[in-house]
Amino acid sequence: MNGASYQTETTAVELFHIAQHEHQS
Repeated sequence: MNGASYQTETTAVELFHIAQHEHQS
């Protein structure tokens, strides 16, 4: 059941990158 944790972490990282990219724009 580690897949769920990994997916959640991936989503958080993606959201973080998106936020940074939007802030840079």
